[in-house]
Amino acid sequence: GKNTNLLLHGGRGSEFVLTTKTWERAYTNVISTIPVRATLRLLGLPQHGDYETMYLHSLFFRGILGPPGEIFFNFTPHGAWKRAVVFSRMYAASVAEDHFTVEVTSRSAAGTTAFADEFAEHATALGLVREPRLVGSLVTPDAYPVYRKGRSDGGSIDRRQIEEAGVWVAGRQGRFEYLRSSEAMKQAASVVQGSEA
Repeated sequence: GKNTNLLLHGGRGSEFVLTTKTWERAYTNVISTIPVRATLRLLGLPQHGDYETMYLHSLFFRGILGPPGEIFFNFTPHGAWKRAVVFSRMYAASVAEDHFTVEVTSRSAAGTTAFADEFAEHATALGLVREPRLVGSLVTPDAYPVYRKGRSDGGSIDRRQIEEAGVWVAGRQGRFEYLRSSEAMKQAASVVQGSEA
């Protein structure tokens, strides 16, 4: 990213110091939810695990959604999209047109336009949306780690190194736990409360 010299290191007693190109801040507790290899890099620790990940394509749409609801999951055998989150229904009392994000996981950063076209066709055929228009998109690398059974578990060594350095790891990136956002927040709050005891 923009802060290419982002560093996380111990210092000032028991605090961690996070340093970027433009600022430095000290923290007494650090919880990492970013990819393990990125946390290792920030701490200056060696990587032992072999990590495979998927990209997340976030497709930003406007359109008119028919059925009630704020989150829609695709459990059909068609379409690459897995979830649509309707923000206009969460945050706006009444709007003429819904705005929503459609999520697609992929092994490649390419294909955003094809995924958007496929969603528009599929969701329209299902009666989920009318007049869908893509207004933007974002591709997040390393969004979802893939854990393969039988692969050597250098990841356990990496997580142990991070925790021994005083950083807690959580969520799908740190512990390969796939949680809803609300569950992840509860887990993080529990870790913080435990650290204060």
